[in-house]
Amino acid sequence: MSKRSGLAVVLCMLLGLPVGWASSQVEYEFEGGQWIPTTAPAEGTPEGELAIIRRCVDRGANRSAVNRARNFLKKYPDSPARQEVMMLAGVAEMNRGMYFQAYEWFEKQLAESPDGRYSARSLDCEYAIAEAFLGGKKRVVAKVFRLSAKDEGVDILNRIPEHVPGSALAEKSLMRIGDFRYSAGDYTDAALAYDHYLQLFGKSSQAPTAMLKAANATYTSYGGVQYDDTPLIEAQQRFRRFSESYPLSAKTANVPTVLTQIQDAQAAKAFETARFYQRLRQPRAAAFYYRLVTDQYPDTDWASQAKVQLAKLDGAKQVARVDKAPSPTASTRPVVETRRDVVDLETLAPATQKIGTKK
Repeated sequence: MSKRSGLAVVLCMLLGLPVGWASSQVEYEFEGGQWIPTTAPAEGTPEGELAIIRRCVDRGANRSAVNRARNFLKKYPDSPARQEVMMLAGVAEMNRGMYFQAYEWFEKQLAESPDGRYSARSLDCEYAIAEAFLGGKKRVVAKVFRLSAKDEGVDILNRIPEHVPGSALAEKSLMRIGDFRYSAGDYTDAALAYDHYLQLFGKSSQAPTAMLKAANATYTSYGGVQYDDTPLIEAQQRFRRFSESYPLSAKTANVPTVLTQIQDAQAAKAFETARFYQRLRQPRAAAFYYRLVTDQYPDTDWASQAKVQLAKLDGAKQVARVDKAPSPTASTRPVVETRRDVVDLETLAPATQKIGTKK
């Protein structure tokens, strides 16, 4: 026996393989704690062709795996292996970077067998495809064009709860939509997404986190004093509800500070509205809003400035006290715009770690 053959025999003994393994063409698989020989898959039978598809995927022959999967489904339409073949075709397409084509395979498999053996794996793959799209992966169309597929990513995440309602994956998918919308600057849509999450998972341990994120998204959607202040009012209500339900978490997340910022923004909005009417030479309307600032937001810097302006108007004997808002004029767009800093979700991050202190 040559030195080389001797080493091969020793290696076989160490690995627990038959001594003839080193020179044979038979393949072995480790199963049940031992190496067992496997026969090469033979074409012409469902079992053999399924085995070939598996090997194609394992070895990276993904295009061949997809083509063989198509042929298998045509050739054996009633085979119990259909579900695995469709799942394998989807995996092969993912490996090729053809994410939407992979998604179509998984959807086909789930439509035929929603509760089948391979459904959980297919849904996990669908979530991975959605993440890829949201992360910037393109959808390949007509084998040439590569198009943004972020909307498709959101649609995929929205459909997962339809497949497995109430599941952990469904919960994760809906929260991901809100986070994606927020990171993309679509704050109104983000708040709606978190609200949708709360409708379906209102009793989840992550529900307070979604509640807090929705409030912050609403607040962040406010564009400044020249815009409608409805988001400020809604955000104030959301943060107050959160504080009432989770007082310790609200304190940890600096919600009292945020509420103070919202109040200051409301005062700024009213003050700029007063200045707008003053520029239009409508002193009674201006005085109404200056008094609104001093009455409703007395602890703000805007209240001090409003008092100065009121004194000027009173000194000029231009106004008497007006107790109701003026009628809208033809143009009600204040010309001065202020900018407030966007509240970063990281500022509120502690609450996502210490939620659950509901009264």
